[in-house]
Amino acid sequence: MAPNEPAKPRLGFAAQLLHSGETGIVGALVIMVVVLSIFTPDFASKGNLLNDARNLSFIGIVLLDQAVVMITGGIDLSMGSVWGLAAVASAAMMQAGMGVFPACT
Repeated sequence: MAPNEPAKPRLGFAAQLLHSGETGIVGALVIMVVVLSIFTPDFASKGNLLNDARNLSFIGIVLLDQAVVMITGGIDLSMGSVWGLAAVASAAMMQAGMGVFPACT
């Protein structure tokens, strides 16, 4: 900043939130959820929300592990490929006649 240039005023929290790039993404998500809830009554049902939570829990577990790795300064993006390899190997073992528990451990 040049010595004769006036200082820029600091933006408040609400102004920073509105100028953030993620605000549009969150806004679009909220609009989609509201529209789907209005036009598809089963979308916001307890059973559907529990089913979504159950299906997304696996991704959430991997996401938490990856977040810990990245927060500590490491860059290890191989977790997704290891997860995929484990899924394919477990499916192949179950196809060959192994039970679910031995194939997944």
